[in-house]
Amino acid sequence: MSPARRKGFGGAVLAFAGFVVAGYVVPLSWTGFRGHTLWDWLTLIVLPITITTATVWPTTRRTSRPVYRASAAVLGVAWIVTVIGGYAGGWTWTGYPGNTLWDWVQLLLAPIAITTFVVPELIRIVSGNVAAGGQEQEPHNASTKR
Repeated sequence: MSPARRKGFGGAVLAFAGFVVAGYVVPLSWTGFRGHTLWDWLTLIVLPITITTATVWPTTRRTSRPVYRASAAVLGVAWIVTVIGGYAGGWTWTGYPGNTLWDWVQLLLAPIAITTFVVPELIRIVSGNVAAGGQEQEPHNASTKR
């Protein structure tokens, strides 16, 4: 990603985050943000991020940089803190109290199952299995050129 595009994307993410914070802090009732918990945001965000990451990351042929691993570790620790605080500390803003193991399985397992099984199969169906057809064509073309 070019530096200009990266800056534009970062600016858009920061602007959205500022808008969300303003929706909670300033009583902007028209946003509908107030009253939604962290659980609501996770159910909204986890599936699209998982699908995007699972389909785009392998095509970039990039290795994970230390800053990406550190960011993932920080997010993981922050999530664990919110789980502990939500259940043991009674943090109602997390929306975790009252959720069962089944709710967590739906939140976390569904995106993994969809990106592992459904998305690859849909790509194969929509593309008409072009990749497999292209591999079969190469030996045939190579033998006719000789």
